[in-house]
Amino acid sequence: MSSPTPSSGASITNRQDLYAPSPSDILNQRIYICTNTIVENVGSITKPPHIHLSSSPAPDSKHKQSRLIAPIPLPQPLTMASQNAASSSWKACVVLSGFAGIEKTYLAKHPELAPGYEILDLDSSGFSKDPNGNDRPDFPDNYSEEVWESLALNKIILVSAHQKLRDKFVEDNLVFALVYPPRDAKDQWIARLKSRGSSDALVNLIQNNWDAMIDSCEKQTQCRKFPLKEGENLSDIIEKLAQEMSGPRKRNL
Repeated sequence: MSSPTPSSGASITNRQDLYAPSPSDILNQRIYICTNTIVENVGSITKPPHIHLSSSPAPDSKHKQSRLIAPIPLPQPLTMASQNAASSSWKACVVLSGFAGIEKTYLAKHPELAPGYEILDLDSSGFSKDPNGNDRPDFPDNYSEEVWESLALNKIILVSAHQKLRDKFVEDNLVFALVYPPRDAKDQWIARLKSRGSSDALVNLIQNNWDAMIDSCEKQTQCRKFPLKEGENLSDIIEKLAQEMSGPRKRNL
């Protein structure tokens, strides 16, 4: 698929690195967007257009074609006076892999706890099981694809901490945060799952495999780990986590 031509004054070039903009990038009017595309030289644009960003591989490239990304508005040119506003309004996309019971759903229902972010809660159950309750052969690839297609600036994507999915993220070279409970919080965690109405299957799974599951989180590589302290929930650390999760979002295409 060829890229639509943006308004005069903007040009699109291919990149594989996925960046969030720094204040200097914004003030230099080089806006790095969470896709494998750069939009450059937007200073002459007088009205922020909505454009669909996509890119095609070079003719001799073995990479598959990039997906079409949702419309992203280009900002107006910024001045020094608007530096603080710019740096606070353009935020990196955060992919957050969370252990069951850290209250991902609560955060999704209370986005005011993460000011400036859209929050997407991607329940893995619809991707891992078919309508008859059987394992889907395309999991975790189908779930990972949904995550990639959901990437956008100013967005937190809450995803499952399923080991297969974490392995897929590492394989695809996706930067993600991993949030999990302290090892000595097992009894409190089981009580929490029961009090919120979690299924017996989930409660038994975690109760019978607690140490192994915490081990897998502690040994996880190629991610940013945020172990909770006793009594903490995701909402207690989300602002700090979002601030620390900055920099490249790179995928091997």
